[in-house]
Amino acid sequence: MKKFIKFLSILIIIYAIYFITSGSLIPKFKENEIAEKSLSKEIDINRFYSKEKGVDKASIITDREDGLSLRYELLDKAKKSVDISYYLIDNDISGDLFLGKITELADRGVKVRILMSKVSSDWSKENIYKTVAMRSHENIEFKYYGEKNLLKPWIINNINHDKIIIVDDEYFMTSGRNISDRFFIGHNEKIVFDMDILIKRDLNKSLDSSVVKEAKDYFDEIWNCEKSYYPIENIDEYFPQKITNSKKIVKEKYNLAKKSMDNLLNKNIIEKVNFIATNKISLIHNPVNNLVKEPDVWMTISKFLNNAEKRALIQTPYFVLDSNMQKFIDFKNIENIDLDVITNSLASSPNLPAFSAYLFNKKDYLNYGNFYEYQSIGSIHSKAVLIDDDISMIGSFNIDPRSSFLSTENMVVINGDEFNKELESTLEYCKNKSLLAKTKKNYIESDNVEPKKSLPIKRFIYTFLSPLAEVFKHLI
Repeated sequence: MKKFIKFLSILIIIYAIYFITSGSLIPKFKENEIAEKSLSKEIDINRFYSKEKGVDKASIITDREDGLSLRYELLDKAKKSVDISYYLIDNDISGDLFLGKITELADRGVKVRILMSKVSSDWSKENIYKTVAMRSHENIEFKYYGEKNLLKPWIINNINHDKIIIVDDEYFMTSGRNISDRFFIGHNEKIVFDMDILIKRDLNKSLDSSVVKEAKDYFDEIWNCEKSYYPIENIDEYFPQKITNSKKIVKEKYNLAKKSMDNLLNKNIIEKVNFIATNKISLIHNPVNNLVKEPDVWMTISKFLNNAEKRALIQTPYFVLDSNMQKFIDFKNIENIDLDVITNSLASSPNLPAFSAYLFNKKDYLNYGNFYEYQSIGSIHSKAVLIDDDISMIGSFNIDPRSSFLSTENMVVINGDEFNKELESTLEYCKNKSLLAKTKKNYIESDNVEPKKSLPIKRFIYTFLSPLAEVFKHLI
C-alpha cells in the first residue's frame, strides 16, 4: 500500500509539472513568434473615420438593472433571428431569466444560435438539463467554443470572451458584461460595474454599410470555425423523457426568475435610451482559430494610441503589459499626450493574478501616464478607450496579454464627437470615485475620495505573489 501511495504521489507530481510547463510554455513560445510576425502588419486607422453621418446610432447603458432589462427586451423584440455569443451564462437568477427568454422566443419561431465558452460555462453534470433543452429545441442551435483536455492543458487557454447579441438585422450589442447576477442585481462588494453599447441600424439604409453586418459576419466566422462544436452530437437519440424534463426545468426556473425580477425589469427600455448619431461604427476582433492569435484588437488600439494628438483615456479592470504587447506601442508619442487610465485598486480588485502582475510593474506604468484606482463599492469591469475628441471604443477587450493573444475578443470603434463626449461623461463616474496613484503604494490626497481599506492579508498575498504573476503574465 505504501508503495502504491508513493507511486501515485510521483505520478501526480510529474503530471503537475507537465500541466504547468506545457500549459504555460507552449503559449509563450507561440506568442513570441506571433508577435514578431505581427509587427510587420499594417493597420490603417483611416478606415474608421467618416466625414458624414452614418447608418448606425449607438447608446451606452451603464445601470446594472437596465442592463438586464435591455437584454430581456432585445430578445423580446426578435422577429426572425438572434445570435448570442457569451463567455458566461451563469447558474443564477439572471442566467435562468436569460435562458428562459431564449426558449420563449424560440417557441414562437425565432431562430436562435448560442455560442458559449466551454471553459467558463460548462453545462454538464447537474446543469446538463440546460444543454439538453437547448440542443433538443428545433429553433435553437447551441455550440461550445474551446474545450477541456487534461492531456493538452494548453488548450484551456482558448476561451470565447465575447459578450454579443445580434437581433435580426437591426440591433447589435456588445459589452464587458457576462450573464450573471453580480453584473445586474444586488448591492454588495461582489457587484461589478460595466457598460453595454447598443447599436441600432437605420432600416432604410443598406445593411452592408452597417456594423450590424460586420457583427453578423464575425459571428458566422466563429460559429463555423473548427474550435466551435455541438455538445451531445446525437441529441435525437436522447431519451424523450429526459428532453421533456430538461425543458420543463428551464421553464420552471424561468417563471421563478421572472417573478422575482418583475419589479426590477425596466419596461420599454429601448424606447427610453439615448441613441446618438455617429459618423461610422466599425467592429474589430481577434482571429478565432489559432491557439495563440494575432493581436488584431491590441494592434488597432495601439495604432490609435500612437497617432493620438492630444489625449487618450482608458478604462480597464486589469492593466498588464507583457514585453510583446509593448512592442506595438510608440512610447515617445505616449509621452507627448495626456494618458489617463482608470482601473481597479488593490482593495477593489477581485482578480489575484491580474492585479499581482499589475502591482509588480506599477512603478513603470506610472511613467506612462495618470493611473486612477477605483475606491468605492464593488469593482470595475468595463472596457473602454477614448482617443482625442472623436474616437471611442467599447467591448470585451481587457488591457492584458490574454485578451491580446489568447481569447476571442471584440471592440466597436465609434467615430463621432458627440458619442465621444457621452462616453467621457460616463467614464467620469468611476474616475470620480478613484484616487490618482502617486507611487506603488500611495495616492495623491483628495477632498472627495477616501482610500478604500483592504485587509492586510490581501496586500501581503497580492504583493508576495506578484513575482510569480510576472512569470506567468502572458496567461493573464
